[in-house]
Amino acid sequence: MPEIQKHPIPAGEVTYITLTNDSGARVVLSSLGAGIVSVEVPDAAGRMADVVVGYRDPADYMADGPCAGKCPGRYANRIACGHLEIDGTVHQLAINNGPNALHGGPTGFQNRIWKVAEVSDNKVVFAYTSADG
Repeated sequence: MPEIQKHPIPAGEVTYITLTNDSGARVVLSSLGAGIVSVEVPDAAGRMADVVVGYRDPADYMADGPCAGKCPGRYANRIACGHLEIDGTVHQLAINNGPNALHGGPTGFQNRIWKVAEVSDNKVVFAYTSADG
């Protein structure tokens, strides 16, 4: 059965879920941004090693510039000068990367705590409903 841990951070409570297969390989997933925190797999000699670059403190994943291991949104990458035009209407977005809007801005999906919708021995499903606008 998966291991489940709760971690309080300033934005709320983040859930870490660890899945381990029969050979001992492990993945740690986070409800913050539906993220991947750690993947431990054996090397050629069978020694387990974490192959994911990440942070020790769960709170450090909040509003990190690289969006480490998380699902960005509503958009990924940069929108120049933080504005775009749709059907003749210019929309101004939050600026969070020099003069640009990056990965959904400071309140993007990567900085939201997602619902843990399903957990089994070999699967985790995260869900997040984004309000219109």
